[in-house]
Amino acid sequence: MFRTALLTLRTLPHLKRRQITNRLRRKLVKPRVDTAPVGDPAKLVAEPVAFIAAPLAYHGGTEFTFLNQRHTLDLPAGWTSPERSKLWRYHLHYFDWLSQDPAPDAGAARAMITRWIDDNPPLSGDGWEPYPISRRLAAWVKWLTLRRARGDRGLEPAQWSSLGLQARVLAQSLEYHLMGNHLWANAKGLIAAGLALAGDEARGWLDTGRALLDQQLDEQVLDDGGHYERSPTYHALLLEDLADLINLSRAYGEPVPARWVETAQAMLAWLVAMTRPDGRLPLFNDAAHGAGPSPQALRAYAERLGLAVPEAPGDGLVALARSGYFRYAAPGWWLVADAGAIGPDHIPGHAHADMLSFELCVDGRPLIVDTGTSTYEAGARRAVERGTAAHNTVEVAGTDQSEMWGAFRVARRARLRERHWGNDRLRAAHDGYDRLGVRHARYFTFAPDALTLTDTLTDTRTGRASDAPAVARLHFAPGVRVVQDGATITADALRIEIRGADRITLADYHHAPDFNTLVPARVAEIAFTSRLETRISR
Repeated sequence: MFRTALLTLRTLPHLKRRQITNRLRRKLVKPRVDTAPVGDPAKLVAEPVAFIAAPLAYHGGTEFTFLNQRHTLDLPAGWTSPERSKLWRYHLHYFDWLSQDPAPDAGAARAMITRWIDDNPPLSGDGWEPYPISRRLAAWVKWLTLRRARGDRGLEPAQWSSLGLQARVLAQSLEYHLMGNHLWANAKGLIAAGLALAGDEARGWLDTGRALLDQQLDEQVLDDGGHYERSPTYHALLLEDLADLINLSRAYGEPVPARWVETAQAMLAWLVAMTRPDGRLPLFNDAAHGAGPSPQALRAYAERLGLAVPEAPGDGLVALARSGYFRYAAPGWWLVADAGAIGPDHIPGHAHADMLSFELCVDGRPLIVDTGTSTYEAGARRAVERGTAAHNTVEVAGTDQSEMWGAFRVARRARLRERHWGNDRLRAAHDGYDRLGVRHARYFTFAPDALTLTDTLTDTRTGRASDAPAVARLHFAPGVRVVQDGATITADALRIEIRGADRITLADYHHAPDFNTLVPARVAEIAFTSRLETRISR
């Protein structure tokens, strides 16, 4: 309890005042439930282009698959069952499966919407939290817009009323205590509801949502096009959100702000630069391959919307400096390094203690990878995946660079203290171990046929080499055959020569490419003091 209190005290100074006051307000003031009639459906002026298909999640009846877990629900209890994780229940309430391919039967979809309304009275359970409301409003509006455009009636009168009631509750519950991707989702939900319904009240939701989104575009999208939470998965999700709003606005005849298009194209450019040769995104911070739309799906959607889709950058070093990622490519080589902030100070919930980590692909195949994310549930596995030892960087004295705690909290956090780059090099240092009297710096040197990592540990008091015990790790992708011969490791096509190690150990770890998915793989643990040089070649 004392440790939790201490971590809390170290966390609170980083929060914005509005986060604290909004949290207090939410405890004291509950949303009003207004069941007054809502407006009529808004007029459609065009059929939307095809949305990105959601993963197959609804199997008929009450059987669903979310987060790679398939369950048949006993409703109504299943909506809030403690046997399922909070995130699984959230997905159940999102209704994203309405856009799955193959599309669900329209009658079954309407029946499940009615079942949700009947089983979830206003303000009760997970489904009435602002984030699920936001996601569900958008999902219902996307589905009914397509149905109406194709001559179907869409929602029943009682379902339209529920949509309006949910929008009213959301408008009173904007998540300023969390901010980040939650506020972005709130804006999308209000805009979607405001587009789908006619009348002054709906216009108010639309105007509020658009103003909120404009604020969040300024804050959340960095000048290199990256999302400020530094998670490739959340970047992809929010890019899809913005594309959906462009699509829906055109369908209902609302003008699309030029900055929405410009921002979407900037986010596309970031996405393309960060896409690995195997077509997937790296797993930095809270990222999972199945948790968001693929880069290919986003590019195809952008093309359907008439957005400019950039080509991938050529060889050499590409600096996405504001979001802190550096991509290097040469024939047969592709690497991305994390040399930036862990996230925005006031909302680092999806951050990991992974500063100066990297992923490496050779001949189009990922060989050195991030551990990934398999769960959001607080506990040992969540702590492992957020910790420094789960990443391809240096851990000093068994300590995380940043104080990760709970499921989404960070107390003291590492900050960059030095960063320089050129065409074939990147050097950065952080102060995450300054509290131990140690400064860690990593120097990446790139060549067409090799990568050299030079790690140095400096005593912050004397400026001399530190003798603190440290471990550098290289996490290999599942299926990579790893063999050690003294100070040399071979990993399929790679030859890794290590200088300055006190001890080299090959161990097992679990790679987490997606939620609730753990795949055995190998990791090299390299103990050293002061200085380590690692040369990776083919």
